[in-house]
Amino acid sequence: MKAAIIFVFSFSVALASFPFLPPMTPDLQAAVDRDAATPRVGYCNQPQLVNCQKEFNAVLGIADTADWDRPEALALALNQIFLTGVQGMINICNARQQFYYCLQPNYDYCMSLPFWVSLQYSPNDAYMYTAIMNQLEFMCGGGMQVGFNIYPCLMAAMSQTQMSPELLNCINQLTGNITVVPPYSCVYEQNFLNCWEQAYEDICMKIDQATANQAGWYICETTRVAYNYGQTCPDLRCYVYPVNKKLEAGQQNTGFLDVAHDIGEAEKTAPREKKEEA
Repeated sequence: MKAAIIFVFSFSVALASFPFLPPMTPDLQAAVDRDAATPRVGYCNQPQLVNCQKEFNAVLGIADTADWDRPEALALALNQIFLTGVQGMINICNARQQFYYCLQPNYDYCMSLPFWVSLQYSPNDAYMYTAIMNQLEFMCGGGMQVGFNIYPCLMAAMSQTQMSPELLNCINQLTGNITVVPPYSCVYEQNFLNCWEQAYEDICMKIDQATANQAGWYICETTRVAYNYGQTCPDLRCYVYPVNKKLEAGQQNTGFLDVAHDIGEAEKTAPREKKEEA
């Protein structure tokens, strides 16, 4: 199972790297297992999927073997491209757009857990690959402009070779509570996102104070996209402006301004039109 890989990869020396996957908490595991077992009507042309992934990798110069069979290798390869500069981010998003259109009209089903489980992949194996693609959907969609604005900060954070005390504190707070059963574990997951966001804000404040809050939200939102798999914790939010983010067990997550989240969700659910070729 990749549960251990998700945890180790996401919170190792490559902690600040893409993808920003959270620890496998009881809520997230329950969501992954439930979604994987939920019958879903759809069709995915497997030869087409293989070709689309090969084209995606070829455009980016990534080895063919970095795919759903080795999602950790795919994540590491994408991270290296991110670190090359803004053009690297543009290249990834262009490749992701081509991948999306290549799989039409079956993209959503091809990126669903039930499809991968039907191929005898474990739910956790399928989760890591689909989470990477879900994060690219945000990073190349609703989060793209913010990503460009904060790129100097992102590069500095992703280039770190050791876990900062701020980030380590966030992990320790969450892993100390991962045995808490739903719904209270959703509160701890929200606290983790808040802590994660604040830690990145602090890192980015040293680089560009004007965009530090945006950077915190961006990292938080990319993590939330993976965290909220299956909508086990539908109230998880990432905030743009400083707020009192500490929640107690059972406290509802209301009354906070979350404009960026709403924009991101609107972007995600808006009808997508195929870009006309020149």
